[in-house]
Amino acid sequence: MATMTLVVALQVVLRYFFSHPLSWGEEVTRYMFIYLIFLGAASGIHYGIHVSIDVLVRRLPGRYGRAVDKAAHGIVALFLVFLFWYGLQLGMRTMSQNSPALGIPIGLAYMAIPIGALLGLFFLFGKKERGSEEMLA
Repeated sequence: MATMTLVVALQVVLRYFFSHPLSWGEEVTRYMFIYLIFLGAASGIHYGIHVSIDVLVRRLPGRYGRAVDKAAHGIVALFLVFLFWYGLQLGMRTMSQNSPALGIPIGLAYMAIPIGALLGLFFLFGKKERGSEEMLA
């Protein structure tokens, strides 16, 4: 995020004060933002900070609440598997297209989708059930 901010600030200064913007500035920040979104989403899974409606889990007695919580985790896992699979296909299909300013394969930007989904799956299955256990205790 700090690097993105610096590149954008440099782009603004060079464009408005020197009339010579960076040819690659906008493209680099766009690709960094895409990675920031998908890696940030995976990080949100790791730290358990995504918005959730847990009123049903908290109102149901012990094992039923845990069952609903596990079902919700299963739905998230299915979505992440879907995101991984189709993101990987999209990334591989677009590897032959090059970006206009940097000349790198556009598929590298799209690979943020399966990377973020895979990390999300890793964090989803790797984390202990600390959030739901604390709620139901």
